[in-house]
Amino acid sequence: MQTLLNFALYLSPTPGASGIAEAGSNTLMSPWVPAAYELPYLVLWRMLALFLCMFVGGAYVFRYLGTDVLERRAKEAEEAQRALDAGCPSHPPTPTEP
Repeated sequence: MQTLLNFALYLSPTPGASGIAEAGSNTLMSPWVPAAYELPYLVLWRMLALFLCMFVGGAYVFRYLGTDVLERRAKEAEEAQRALDAGCPSHPPTPTEP
């Protein structure tokens, strides 16, 4: 059921399917989730379905793909700073940023 809802949310006209996702999930899960637990269920569902995937995916991207890019840019910036410092003897070397 959740898979069908997730596919339907791609067609939602609201940003992030806000409102429609919660109403759809609440409607689909109402036979199993008592009325007293609707709000905690929706908050937990949204956190697990959206935010957990976002944080795990972001951590993966920065861990495996972003480190090379960041290290390369830091190295390029250091080399550019050294070239500037070496090219102008009257200019005192400036400290590099971390």
